[in-house]
Amino acid sequence: MRRDAATEERSEAGHRVVPEPMCNLDFPLGKPGENLCKDTATVTTVSHHITESAEECKKAAMYLDSVNKTGQDVYVGVDWENAYPTGCFRRVKSDGTVDFMLNGKDGDEPNGNRPALAPAASSAFCAGKASCLDGTRVCQRPKYINGTANGNGGCPDSDADDGYQVIMDSATCILAADCLGIDRANVNPGIDYMIGLKNASKKLDHPVGCFITWETDPPVNYMNPKDDDYTAMGGDPSSAGPFVGTPLCIAKNPDIQSSSDGE
Repeated sequence: MRRDAATEERSEAGHRVVPEPMCNLDFPLGKPGENLCKDTATVTTVSHHITESAEECKKAAMYLDSVNKTGQDVYVGVDWENAYPTGCFRRVKSDGTVDFMLNGKDGDEPNGNRPALAPAASSAFCAGKASCLDGTRVCQRPKYINGTANGNGGCPDSDADDGYQVIMDSATCILAADCLGIDRANVNPGIDYMIGLKNASKKLDHPVGCFITWETDPPVNYMNPKDDDYTAMGGDPSSAGPFVGTPLCIAKNPDIQSSSDGE
């Protein structure tokens, strides 16, 4: 991997990854002090991939910590390539400030060794270790993903803190649809984006939350707000369906350190 913002994205197995639009990237952190994304044993559905381009690394800095605090060139020097994880990485320095930088090392995995006379690694997890990768790899995965077609929920790894959940607010639903290039229903005359405004019983025909009708040409985005009073309508949308539409899920990212719209 060399220092080129146009570097082709590849999985850790070396397979080419189709690039996502920048608005559809989530940046989970990898394993501290190691040259790895999240342990694949705990990623059941959606793979995490290395972040390699300078543009994406700067995006990750804004997404995870709001400000890229490096104040220097985004790439580490060649003499330091063995000291850090390859690709984009996050490093918390001894004074508490945060760096997001890129390591463009080619060939062998970095071994954790630092240049002669260099100061000790600043990350707490490197304390007392003769060699340690001083930082945490910044990985990536899709921010938005489909749930169960014509059903409720079905978001990947929904029970995990860093899995996916159905989008339940309208503002996020609109952002997601715009990112994916999906028209909202109210763009078309006579079709309501918000389900149930004119006929409450229609809420029982669709998944709860943000959803897309992929079967239509073109696909259309709708919002079916959660409502606790479904009994008067004779049904319960928490059931399995079948419904018309596929829920749209968003990544949960516990690594985000401060408020950010992620866009």
